[in-house]
Amino acid sequence: MERALRNSNKAIAFIKDTLRFVQRIEIMGTKIAGESRHTSDVELFESVTDSIVDISKAITTPNTAVSKLGLTHPKDGLVIFIDEADNASEHLDLGTLVKELSEKSIIEASHNILLVLGGLPVVRTVLLDSHKSALRLFEELELAPLSGRDVRSVIRQGLEEANKKQTDHVTVTEEALDLIVGFSEGYPHFVQQFGYTSYAVDEDNIIDKSDVSIAAFDKGGAFDLIGDKYYKDMYFNKIKKDAYRHVLRIMSTSWNNWISKDYIRERFRGKVSTLDNAIKALADKNIILRNPNRRGEYRLQWAGFAIWINYFTKGSLSTIQNVENHNEDFKCCFEKALEYYTSSKAKS
Repeated sequence: MERALRNSNKAIAFIKDTLRFVQRIEIMGTKIAGESRHTSDVELFESVTDSIVDISKAITTPNTAVSKLGLTHPKDGLVIFIDEADNASEHLDLGTLVKELSEKSIIEASHNILLVLGGLPVVRTVLLDSHKSALRLFEELELAPLSGRDVRSVIRQGLEEANKKQTDHVTVTEEALDLIVGFSEGYPHFVQQFGYTSYAVDEDNIIDKSDVSIAAFDKGGAFDLIGDKYYKDMYFNKIKKDAYRHVLRIMSTSWNNWISKDYIRERFRGKVSTLDNAIKALADKNIILRNPNRRGEYRLQWAGFAIWINYFTKGSLSTIQNVENHNEDFKCCFEKALEYYTSSKAKS
């Protein structure tokens, strides 16, 4: 906010004075100011909501914005983005905070505040667990994965930029693009990773299906790197019991398709109570997804997670084992993956 109002010393002084409560917050046990221990949660909530409403009213009211803050013209409003809201600690009480902010803005007739929460679908649960009516404050906009056309466009534009900086121009085949579309599943970071590793593997300035396949499955390749960043923590750290991982291995044979609890039970080696606990724990941690339209059906969120489980978690369930030689198990997994990812379903 200081940057947005930096042309006016009066406005910056007002912002700093209005947000003075920030100096009383303790972050992760580190005191910014000694008096922070005397600030209750209620007082802090009131300080947050009061300050935001005061700033919004000041910058949007014509007379105040121009004469008292020294702005050339009033602002349209205040937009607050909270990214990764799904990771909010329960102690933050995010649902209650946004509810109180909404009520305060109504009381103060301040209608120029837009609050945007970004995150995975579990952000709904985060809000509801904190305040039952918090979710009603928001309009939900689902950000779907990129379409196949968009993924192809991203890769082609990336190559265009790269070719501007070197004399040997690199091209990509349609088969290679199809495979990148399938492997990435439309997730932007995955698109970047598969595109980058395929570009790095290529040796003849033509990125083809073979280049993408090698880049995806080799040690240190795209699936390996993505697994380290996303899948490894879910598989080894968020769940502590091998029986729960056994459920994931069963589900991985069906990629990320919906499967019934009965299907899992038929293949599960253990007690029914253990299976029930495993499915509940995995679903509560968003490692697997519940089918909202059909009771008792579950799936992995990513087909890539299934690949990673099948290929990079062979043998011991407590350590990662990267398979350097393409043994029979790998060949089977590799062929199944290619068949899945090049199918009409994956392309669509």
